[in-house]
Amino acid sequence: MVPLDLSRFNLGCFVNVPSGHLVELVASAGMDFVIIDMEHGPIDWETLEHLILCCEAASTPCIVRVPERRREYVLKALDCGASGVQMPMINTKAEAEELVRLAKYPPDGIRGTAFNHRAAKFGLIPDRSAYLRESNQNTRVVLHIETVEAVNHIDDIVSVEGVDVIFIGPADLSVSMGYAHDMGNQKVLDTISYVAEKALSAGKTVGTLIRGADEIESFKNKGITYLCTTVQSMILKACNQYKEAIGKLS
Repeated sequence: MVPLDLSRFNLGCFVNVPSGHLVELVASAGMDFVIIDMEHGPIDWETLEHLILCCEAASTPCIVRVPERRREYVLKALDCGASGVQMPMINTKAEAEELVRLAKYPPDGIRGTAFNHRAAKFGLIPDRSAYLRESNQNTRVVLHIETVEAVNHIDDIVSVEGVDVIFIGPADLSVSMGYAHDMGNQKVLDTISYVAEKALSAGKTVGTLIRGADEIESFKNKGITYLCTTVQSMILKACNQYKEAIGKLS
Protein backbone atom coordinates (compact mmCIF):
# COMPACT_ATOMS: atom_id res chain seq x y z
CA MET A 1 0.00 0.00 0.00
CA VAL A 2 1.15 3.52 -0.86
CA PRO A 3 -0.55 5.81 1.73
CA LEU A 4 -2.52 8.82 0.55
CA ASP A 5 -1.81 12.01 2.50
CA LEU A 6 -5.12 13.83 2.91
CA SER A 7 -3.64 16.75 4.83
CA ARG A 8 -2.86 18.47 1.53
CA PHE A 9 -4.49 19.15 -1.84
CA ASN A 10 -4.69 16.08 -4.08
CA LEU A 11 -5.61 15.65 -7.73
CA GLY A 12 -6.56 12.16 -8.86
CA CYS A 13 -7.84 10.40 -11.94
CA PHE A 14 -10.53 7.77 -12.47
CA VAL A 15 -9.40 4.94 -14.75
CA ASN A 16 -12.03 2.39 -15.76
CA VAL A 17 -10.00 0.80 -18.56
CA PRO A 18 -8.29 -2.55 -17.77
CA SER A 19 -4.87 -1.42 -19.01
CA GLY A 20 -1.80 -1.54 -16.82
CA HIS A 21 0.14 0.63 -19.23
CA LEU A 22 -2.52 3.34 -19.08
CA VAL A 23 -2.68 3.24 -15.28
CA GLU A 24 1.09 3.46 -14.94
CA LEU A 25 1.21 6.31 -17.46
CA VAL A 26 -1.41 8.31 -15.54
CA ALA A 27 0.35 7.63 -12.24
CA SER A 28 3.78 8.49 -13.64
CA ALA A 29 2.45 11.71 -15.19
CA GLY A 30 2.15 13.24 -11.74
CA MET A 31 -1.33 12.47 -10.45
CA ASP A 32 -1.44 12.39 -6.65
CA PHE A 33 -3.57 9.24 -6.74
CA VAL A 34 -5.37 6.97 -9.16
CA ILE A 35 -8.89 5.61 -8.69
CA ILE A 36 -9.38 2.22 -10.30
CA ASP A 37 -13.05 2.27 -11.24
CA MET A 38 -14.69 -1.13 -10.93
CA GLU A 39 -18.16 0.40 -10.83
CA HIS A 40 -18.15 1.72 -14.39
CA GLY A 41 -15.47 -0.42 -16.01
CA PRO A 42 -14.88 -4.07 -17.07
CA ILE A 43 -12.14 -4.70 -14.51
CA ASP A 44 -11.96 -8.10 -12.81
CA TRP A 45 -10.10 -8.98 -9.61
CA GLU A 46 -7.00 -10.47 -11.25
CA THR A 47 -6.67 -7.36 -13.42
CA LEU A 48 -7.21 -5.12 -10.39
CA GLU A 49 -4.19 -6.57 -8.62
CA HIS A 50 -2.10 -5.92 -11.72
CA LEU A 51 -3.32 -2.31 -11.92
CA ILE A 52 -2.48 -1.71 -8.26
CA LEU A 53 1.04 -3.00 -8.96
CA CYS A 54 1.31 -0.47 -11.79
CA CYS A 55 0.39 2.34 -9.38
CA GLU A 56 2.96 1.10 -6.88
CA ALA A 57 5.61 1.05 -9.62
CA ALA A 58 5.05 4.81 -9.87
CA SER A 59 4.87 5.20 -6.04
CA THR A 60 1.31 6.48 -6.43
CA PRO A 61 -1.59 5.73 -4.05
CA CYS A 62 -4.34 3.62 -5.56
CA ILE A 63 -7.95 3.96 -4.44
CA VAL A 64 -10.44 1.36 -5.69
CA ARG A 65 -14.03 2.32 -6.42
CA VAL A 66 -15.79 -0.98 -5.81
CA PRO A 67 -19.08 -1.77 -7.60
CA GLU A 68 -21.28 -1.91 -4.50
CA ARG A 69 -21.27 -2.23 -0.73
CA ARG A 70 -20.39 -5.90 -0.26
CA ARG A 71 -17.95 -7.44 2.19
CA GLU A 72 -16.06 -9.48 -0.41
CA TYR A 73 -15.57 -6.47 -2.69
CA VAL A 74 -14.04 -4.31 0.01
CA LEU A 75 -11.96 -7.19 1.35
CA LYS A 76 -10.53 -8.20 -2.02
CA ALA A 77 -9.64 -4.65 -3.02
CA LEU A 78 -7.72 -4.04 0.20
CA ASP A 79 -6.07 -7.47 0.23
CA CYS A 80 -4.80 -6.71 -3.29
CA GLY A 81 -2.96 -3.72 -1.82
CA ALA A 82 -5.27 -0.76 -2.44
CA SER A 83 -4.64 2.42 -0.46
CA GLY A 84 -8.37 2.67 0.23
CA VAL A 85 -11.86 2.03 -1.04
CA GLN A 86 -14.32 4.44 -2.58
CA MET A 87 -17.97 3.45 -2.27
CA PRO A 88 -20.79 4.72 -4.48
CA MET A 89 -24.35 5.42 -3.36
CA ILE A 90 -24.01 5.81 0.40
CA ASN A 91 -27.37 7.17 1.55
CA THR A 92 -27.56 6.68 5.33
CA LYS A 93 -25.47 6.74 8.47
CA ALA A 94 -25.89 2.97 8.85
CA GLU A 95 -24.44 2.38 5.37
CA ALA A 96 -21.47 4.66 6.14
CA GLU A 97 -20.83 2.85 9.41
CA GLU A 98 -20.96 -0.51 7.65
CA LEU A 99 -18.39 0.64 5.09
CA VAL A 100 -15.95 1.66 7.83
CA ARG A 101 -16.40 -1.70 9.58
CA LEU A 102 -15.74 -3.58 6.34
CA ALA A 103 -12.55 -1.62 5.67
CA LYS A 104 -10.95 -1.85 9.11
CA TYR A 105 -9.46 -4.75 11.06
CA PRO A 106 -10.65 -5.43 14.62
CA PRO A 107 -11.06 -3.71 16.99
CA ASP A 108 -12.06 -0.87 14.61
CA GLY A 109 -14.01 -3.07 12.22
CA ILE A 110 -14.67 -6.58 10.94
CA ARG A 111 -12.26 -6.87 7.99
CA GLY A 112 -11.26 -10.50 7.64
CA THR A 113 -7.70 -11.13 8.79
CA ALA A 114 -5.19 -13.00 6.65
CA PHE A 115 -1.46 -12.63 6.14
CA ASN A 116 -0.91 -14.55 2.91
CA HIS A 117 -2.11 -11.86 0.47
CA ARG A 118 0.06 -9.25 -1.22
CA ALA A 119 -1.03 -6.36 1.03
CA ALA A 120 0.63 -8.29 3.87
CA LYS A 121 3.61 -9.16 1.66
CA PHE A 122 2.39 -12.77 1.38
CA GLY A 123 3.14 -13.45 5.03
CA LEU A 124 6.62 -11.91 5.02
CA ILE A 125 5.71 -8.92 7.20
CA PRO A 126 7.95 -8.93 10.31
CA ASP A 127 5.30 -7.72 12.78
CA ARG A 128 1.70 -8.79 12.24
CA SER A 129 0.30 -6.59 15.01
CA ALA A 130 2.02 -3.56 13.51
CA TYR A 131 0.65 -4.47 10.08
CA LEU A 132 -2.93 -4.55 11.38
CA ARG A 133 -2.50 -1.27 13.22
CA GLU A 134 -0.86 0.52 10.29
CA SER A 135 -3.47 -0.80 7.85
CA ASN A 136 -6.25 0.68 9.95
CA GLN A 137 -4.40 3.98 10.15
CA ASN A 138 -3.53 4.22 6.45
CA THR A 139 -6.57 2.70 4.70
CA ARG A 140 -8.69 5.53 3.30
CA VAL A 141 -12.46 5.28 3.39
CA VAL A 142 -14.17 7.40 0.75
CA LEU A 143 -17.93 7.49 0.30
CA HIS A 144 -20.12 9.02 -2.37
CA ILE A 145 -22.91 11.48 -1.70
CA GLU A 146 -24.89 11.44 -4.94
CA THR A 147 -28.61 11.24 -4.19
CA VAL A 148 -31.26 13.44 -2.65
CA GLU A 149 -31.66 10.82 0.08
CA ALA A 150 -27.97 11.12 1.00
CA VAL A 151 -28.22 14.92 1.11
CA ASN A 152 -31.19 14.63 3.45
CA HIS A 153 -29.09 12.47 5.79
CA ILE A 154 -25.86 14.42 5.43
CA ASP A 155 -25.58 15.52 9.08
CA ASP A 156 -25.71 11.91 10.25
CA ILE A 157 -23.39 10.61 7.52
CA VAL A 158 -20.59 13.12 8.14
CA SER A 159 -20.67 12.30 11.86
CA VAL A 160 -19.41 8.74 11.23
CA GLU A 161 -15.93 8.19 12.64
CA GLY A 162 -13.54 6.50 10.24
CA VAL A 163 -14.90 8.12 7.10
CA ASP A 164 -12.01 10.06 5.57
CA VAL A 165 -13.49 11.62 2.44
CA ILE A 166 -16.97 12.78 1.48
CA PHE A 167 -17.01 12.60 -2.32
CA ILE A 168 -19.84 14.50 -4.00
CA GLY A 169 -20.83 12.83 -7.27
CA PRO A 170 -22.24 15.61 -9.48
CA ALA A 171 -23.57 13.39 -12.28
CA ASP A 172 -25.70 11.09 -10.15
CA LEU A 173 -26.68 13.96 -7.86
CA SER A 174 -27.96 16.05 -10.76
CA VAL A 175 -29.96 13.05 -12.06
CA SER A 176 -31.38 12.39 -8.59
CA MET A 177 -32.42 16.04 -8.34
CA GLY A 178 -34.14 15.95 -11.74
CA TYR A 179 -31.48 17.82 -13.73
CA ALA A 180 -30.07 14.98 -15.83
CA HIS A 181 -29.13 17.28 -18.73
CA ASP A 182 -28.03 20.23 -16.60
CA MET A 183 -25.25 19.17 -14.22
CA GLY A 184 -24.31 22.83 -13.89
CA ASN A 185 -27.78 23.89 -12.72
CA GLN A 186 -27.53 26.40 -9.89
CA LYS A 187 -29.60 24.20 -7.59
CA VAL A 188 -27.14 21.35 -8.11
CA LEU A 189 -24.18 23.66 -7.48
CA ASP A 190 -25.83 25.01 -4.34
CA THR A 191 -26.40 21.46 -3.10
CA ILE A 192 -22.75 20.57 -3.71
CA SER A 193 -21.71 23.64 -1.68
CA TYR A 194 -24.17 22.71 1.07
CA VAL A 195 -22.82 19.16 1.36
CA ALA A 196 -19.22 20.41 1.24
CA GLU A 197 -19.84 22.86 4.07
CA LYS A 198 -21.43 20.14 6.23
CA ALA A 199 -18.54 17.75 5.61
CA LEU A 200 -15.85 20.36 6.23
CA SER A 201 -17.54 21.42 9.46
CA ALA A 202 -17.35 17.77 10.58
CA GLY A 203 -13.62 17.65 9.84
CA LYS A 204 -13.89 15.52 6.70
CA THR A 205 -11.90 15.89 3.50
CA VAL A 206 -14.22 16.78 0.63
CA GLY A 207 -13.91 15.65 -2.96
CA THR A 208 -15.73 15.93 -6.25
CA LEU A 209 -15.35 15.44 -9.99
CA ILE A 210 -14.04 18.30 -12.09
CA ARG A 211 -14.70 18.87 -15.79
CA GLY A 212 -11.53 20.82 -16.52
CA ALA A 213 -8.37 22.27 -15.02
CA ASP A 214 -10.00 25.71 -14.93
CA GLU A 215 -12.23 24.51 -12.07
CA ILE A 216 -9.39 23.49 -9.75
CA GLU A 217 -8.75 26.89 -8.17
CA SER A 218 -12.43 27.52 -7.46
CA PHE A 219 -12.94 24.17 -5.74
CA LYS A 220 -9.69 24.46 -3.81
CA ASN A 221 -10.77 27.88 -2.52
CA LYS A 222 -13.95 26.22 -1.23
CA GLY A 223 -11.91 23.69 0.74
CA ILE A 224 -12.55 20.81 -1.68
CA THR A 225 -9.14 19.17 -1.82
CA TYR A 226 -9.77 15.64 -3.17
CA LEU A 227 -10.41 16.53 -6.80
CA CYS A 228 -10.77 13.96 -9.55
CA THR A 229 -10.82 13.95 -13.30
CA THR A 230 -11.23 11.00 -15.68
CA VAL A 231 -8.77 9.53 -18.12
CA GLN A 232 -11.36 9.93 -20.89
CA SER A 233 -11.81 13.66 -20.28
CA MET A 234 -8.05 14.24 -20.40
CA ILE A 235 -7.65 12.28 -23.63
CA LEU A 236 -10.67 13.89 -25.29
CA LYS A 237 -9.53 17.38 -24.35
CA ALA A 238 -6.09 16.75 -25.82
CA CYS A 239 -7.65 15.34 -29.00
CA ASN A 240 -9.92 18.37 -29.35
CA GLN A 241 -6.96 20.73 -28.92
CA TYR A 242 -5.13 19.01 -31.76
CA LYS A 243 -8.24 19.05 -33.98
CA GLU A 244 -8.80 22.75 -33.30
CA ALA A 245 -5.19 23.51 -34.16
CA ILE A 246 -5.48 21.55 -37.43
CA GLY A 247 -8.79 23.26 -38.21
CA LYS A 248 -7.18 26.67 -37.99
CA LEU A 249 -4.76 25.64 -40.74
CA SER A 250 -7.54 24.62 -43.15
